[in-house]
Amino acid sequence: MKLRERILVMTVLVGVAALGALPAACAGDLLAKLQSIRIEKIDVQDVSVDEVFKQLRATSKELDPDHEGVNFVFKPCANGDTSFRKRNVTISFKRLPLGEVIRYVCLSAGLHYGVEDSAVVVADQSVSLAGMETRFYRVEAGVLDAPRTRKAKPLKGPGEN
Repeated sequence: MKLRERILVMTVLVGVAALGALPAACAGDLLAKLQSIRIEKIDVQDVSVDEVFKQLRATSKELDPDHEGVNFVFKPCANGDTSFRKRNVTISFKRLPLGEVIRYVCLSAGLHYGVEDSAVVVADQSVSLAGMETRFYRVEAGVLDAPRTRKAKPLKGPGEN
């Protein structure tokens, strides 16, 4: 690899690392907010998940010192189905952090959630919330060249030596 190409690759990797640090810090802020905002009482009976999260959004906005609250995003299934938002839950808690309330709501409705840089993403259990990751590997030149790869040996049939 030429020096110019190496510098370009290093610049790109440093830029990606710097960008990767920003969402982690923001996600850390949101995690701290989920622990610091305490819900004094929540008591819902046969209320849809959608309504519960609307209520949590409004309550978090009131209790947040910055009055920003917590954003919630519903991630649809692969076929676009969002019917999980209509599932009903019945919960009753006193003096819990917002993060714990979210966990219990999701648990009772068969959902799961992930905390991203600016929102809590809620989805059905069948939907993956794991992010994709790109990795770079250094390989020697020519490793994938056709002459260097082994050719497959033909399979022998029954009775052949």
